[in-house]
Amino acid sequence: MRILIFTMLFLLVSFVYGQKTKTPDYYINSVKVDFSKTFLNPSSVDSLSISKKTENGAVFIFAKSNFKLVSLDDVLRKNNALNTSSKNVVIRINGQIINDISNLMIDDSYFVYIETERLKDVNYITEKFRELIIINILLESKERKPQIMLKGQKDPLNTLIEEIK
Repeated sequence: MRILIFTMLFLLVSFVYGQKTKTPDYYINSVKVDFSKTFLNPSSVDSLSISKKTENGAVFIFAKSNFKLVSLDDVLRKNNALNTSSKNVVIRINGQIINDISNLMIDDSYFVYIETERLKDVNYITEKFRELIIINILLESKERKPQIMLKGQKDPLNTLIEEIK
């Protein structure tokens, strides 16, 4: 009987005082955003404030005056990449595959580098996947230095120098 009462009290206390697993609300310049779909350049952040007054808490991010968010379609259009409305396109941003591209926003201060990979010549995948196009988007805070390309490949000497730095 004591074990049953102890177990019930333990469950009650852990239910009432247990840690909440809900994520806080995020606001950028007082506008609520879905932070899992927002790519924010850390250099654009002016200040940060955390509030525990709401049920889940809130994170207020105040950006610098020249801050602007643009949609994924705007970024692709600006960089002459493929249209995302095609069903055979996979988007990868900074190495992470994006499962849902609706309402995805990117900080306009990023230097955006886009690489497109077509799988039409890959022999070890099923024929139906050979029409797949992977759009790799790299978001970087600083502009890249020009690189020497030999026969379509990066110059090994420049690559080695960059790795040493």
